[in-house]
Amino acid sequence: TVGRNQGSTLRLTDNKISRKHCEFELALPHSPYVDPHLPVTLTDRSRHGTWVGEVRAKKGVATKVAEGDIITFGVKKKSTQFRLEKKPLVFCFSRIATEDRRTLETRA
Repeated sequence: TVGRNQGSTLRLTDNKISRKHCEFELALPHSPYVDPHLPVTLTDRSRHGTWVGEVRAKKGVATKVAEGDIITFGVKKKSTQFRLEKKPLVFCFSRIATEDRRTLETRA
């Protein structure tokens, strides 16, 4: 989530940024093997708009974004811009029973 709220993942303080300005979503697979080309979407939730390149995202509609896209939050001419860059993610699943996990935590 991008916005002015303290709980936002990316917190911006510009008044042209809504409290909950936009949300990003990464489509995760149903397997442990993650394709680095998984689609990323953003959904605009703001009053002042979100742009992907030169195109304004429709409010409330998931818009695909690609690596290298310039994403603009707020008023187009006086705004905050970011470039989307994907980084590898590592998922680790533990099969340790809860009781065993607590034992390990107490020894750490």
